[in-house]
Amino acid sequence: MVRLRLPRGRPVAGHRHARRRSRRPPRGRHLGQRRLARLAAEIPVAALVETVERFNRFAETGVDEEFHRGEDEYDTFFATGAGPNKALLPLDSPPYFAARFVLSDLGTKGGLVTDAAGRVLQENGAPLPGLYAAGNTASSVFGSVYPGPGAPLGSAMVFAALAVEDMAR
Repeated sequence: MVRLRLPRGRPVAGHRHARRRSRRPPRGRHLGQRRLARLAAEIPVAALVETVERFNRFAETGVDEEFHRGEDEYDTFFATGAGPNKALLPLDSPPYFAARFVLSDLGTKGGLVTDAAGRVLQENGAPLPGLYAAGNTASSVFGSVYPGPGAPLGSAMVFAALAVEDMAR
């Protein structure tokens, strides 16, 4: 059996497990801030604050004038929000996070088998210490079906967050 020992990563600034003395997020793909304006200063999106304010107006009125989210039953099938459009929830609760996304595969139906914490499992079902997988590296949480656009990316973000939570314990 091969045992891999991976160094523990540092938590994202703004996350509840982050060290309090660090006020600046680490360089890399994920950033976090308690104030939206500070997050906007960290990423190359000039209109982040205005974009979030516009989106929050859409959430308040229930009408997404830009992308028309929530206008058909497919949009609202998995939505659980409250308000005039359950597919639109206001972005008004810190901390705020940003992640850089790059071009990648749409999805896979293979990959490493993981548990609910994103830990890679050995053939006997035991977790392989220190090894986590999410996204296209892990076998699809949806099995042999593809529920629709965003599913691989959404599940990657969820299982990456679960893995970070597990690592922080």
